[in-house]
Amino acid sequence: MQMTVLGRYGTAPAKDGACSGYYIEYKNKKILIDCGNGVVSRLQHFCKIEELDYIILSHVHFDHMADLHLIKYVLDTKKYYGEEINKIPLFLPKPEQDDEVYDDNLFDITYIQDDTIINIDDLTVSFKKMVHLIDSYGVCIESERFKFVYSGDTGYTDDLVDLAKDADLFLCEGTIVKKRDDIPMNHHLSVEEACRISNLANCKRLLLTHLWFESKIEDYIEEAGKYSSNFSLAREMDTYIL
Repeated sequence: MQMTVLGRYGTAPAKDGACSGYYIEYKNKKILIDCGNGVVSRLQHFCKIEELDYIILSHVHFDHMADLHLIKYVLDTKKYYGEEINKIPLFLPKPEQDDEVYDDNLFDITYIQDDTIINIDDLTVSFKKMVHLIDSYGVCIESERFKFVYSGDTGYTDDLVDLAKDADLFLCEGTIVKKRDDIPMNHHLSVEEACRISNLANCKRLLLTHLWFESKIEDYIEEAGKYSSNFSLAREMDTYIL
């Protein structure tokens, strides 16, 4: 399996960057996990939009799903021009409000719950509800040979430790460089918390993502280095092999 970081920022992309989006190729399958601002442009380096086999949204905040609107418009337009377009399986938490983007003429929609399982060849994809402002799920993809876990957006929770246990690659949000006592923030992880979860879960490699676009990359690296020896920051358009 290989995973390419299409975007690594939360809330808004940094200059020339993109928000959360991760492209996975396994055998002949093409999987997109999250689809934030700027992701569709980068996705096209790897496949046509209609070639996606699966789309998984950890949650439906705009920095994780805004470009799904673009995917919807592309599919709709191609159908209008007479192209045969297959529905793309779309997995997401049930939105609190209706939105035309969740079009069941274009997507085969499944709402994620803790017991949702996707079988893709010999991969098993499972989910665990996290701690966020809206329903948000961590994602675990594993085979007999490897385990990949993505936190989605969350505050600290032991459920993420359990989900990430013994992961070969743990893609975890580390939005906040250092938490401030005067600003309670329980729906996002600090770098320290992400490192602590990775250490408790015995992850082989920690990849920090969902960076705040105004924070200095050097500060992320310095802070993570205090708590982990096997971390790196997610790099946009870099591919990680499992």
